[in-house]
Amino acid sequence: MTPQWSLDLELNTIIMPNLADRPEDLAPLMQHFLTGYYQKYGTTAVRIKEDALQLIRDQITNMNVNQLKHLIKQAALNEPDYVITTATLSRLLGQQPSASHMKLNGTLKEIEKEVIQSVLQEENNNQSKAAERLGINRATLWRKLKD
Repeated sequence: MTPQWSLDLELNTIIMPNLADRPEDLAPLMQHFLTGYYQKYGTTAVRIKEDALQLIRDQITNMNVNQLKHLIKQAALNEPDYVITTATLSRLLGQQPSASHMKLNGTLKEIEKEVIQSVLQEENNNQSKAAERLGINRATLWRKLKD
């Protein structure tokens, strides 16, 4: 006789407000990201200057949590000092491509190659950093560039 299993699930919907609607969460969220990058990558930056934080507050209406996380990651990887500066963030914010500039013409393979080239350029042709950012290993990146 086979036992019958029953699973009753009760699903809840969680509605999260936009980052712009919760400015008090911005600094702790960024600090959480910085701590994670320090542990994972051994980055130098462990804090963010107040004026740099204000720069992000001014830009936050155009960002979601993933974009903020990516920005903080790039800042942590590019900041040579212990504190992320406005100069570093300004440079990164100026470099961030917007989705509207991405050309989606061609095949999936062609679009993928364009994305890879763009990330590689943003990472100053550092294949290890580009592969990490894309979530693939370096050999896969090399193979995709070769094709």
